Amino acid sequence: MTAGRPGSSLEPLRGILCKLLITGILLCQAATIPRAEVQDEEPLNLFQKIARAELVVHVRVQNGALRFAVVRVLESLKGEAPLETLRIAYRDFNFDRPPGTEPIVFPDGQEEVLFLVRDPTVRRVEKNRDIYQLYKGRQGRLTVPAEGSRILLEGVRRLVTIVAAPPARQLEELRGLIDSENLQLCETAMDELRRLRAATPDLYPRLVTLLGRPAPGVRLRAIRLLGELFSLPQDDSLPPDQPRAALAALLALARTDPEV
Repeated sequence: MTAGRPGSSLEPLRGILCKLLITGILLCQAATIPRAEVQDEEPLNLFQKIARAELVVHVRVQNGALRFAVVRVLESLKGEAPLETLRIAYRDFNFDRPPGTEPIVFPDGQEEVLFLVRDPTVRRVEKNRDIYQLYKGRQGRLTVPAEGSRILLEGVRRLVTIVAAPPARQLEELRGLIDSENLQLCETAMDELRRLRAATPDLYPRLVTLLGRPAPGVRLRAIRLLGELFSLPQDDSLPPDQPRAALAALLALARTDPEV
């Protein structure tokens, strides 16, 4: 009987411990990856959704409990729906949703504006031409309220026409919408001007007026756009009292606005 090498009985245990250690390190590294790197959740404004979606439709849900939500197209707002009913793939977004996020559901009878793209996991064959996917998951839908549906749909239609225009015309149209009475048009126009850094000094008086709007979202966006204007080089053609008046209005708002 020969004696084994010193410590040879520990080799299997060492191998197991090394594997466990490596697995633990990999799991810790995976846990530190921000969720945004796994699933893009950056919020898009309404203009961006319309511009990036292949198909924008106003629909009524017929059956939301199947593998695909079945919806009836009431109006094609951008693009042309291939059929009167569409099947919407959405369950994968529920499976991959971040912890604490509510699942996507399609209640029967509910009306939605859907921002759709082709489902990349579905074969491009004739029988599947009615299958679409929500663009950016939950961002790809906008529930139509029981009251105020006309205003919402008019806003989407207007933005669809602007999206189809040349870039210079788009900016002109967006500047014209910042004081629209349609809240969605007003907020979307300001969001897009800020994203594109396209605010111009001639907007000073209109933005100051918007600081008095009752909607907090409008006031907030006006503040942000004024901040963009303050950072621009001085424009000698601009009346010097306009930036001063804007600053005075902002200081007054900071002391009196009920929204933190």
